[in-house]
Amino acid sequence: MVREWAEAPSNWRSDATAEEFLSRNGVPVISKMDTRALVRKLRMGGVMQGALSTAGLDLATRVSTKERYTVRSGSRDAAHAGRSIVCAA
Repeated sequence: MVREWAEAPSNWRSDATAEEFLSRNGVPVISKMDTRALVRKLRMGGVMQGALSTAGLDLATRVSTKERYTVRSGSRDAAHAGRSIVCAA
């Protein structure tokens, strides 16, 4: 969790950017976060449960296809073998 994301490495010995390093190691990152407000909340309320979520984001528009297509039975998709599925934009 960071307030500001550093685009370039700050140490001359770095062999990757922070984004490359964290991605390679499977570490999720939240940026543009008011970390001071979070610390204040934790100090006042103590340990709390939390979760990372994509709620409220319209991610389907980023990953959906532009055109409609059909996946026919016998395709590589074993979960839908024997059926045809229409995927719409």
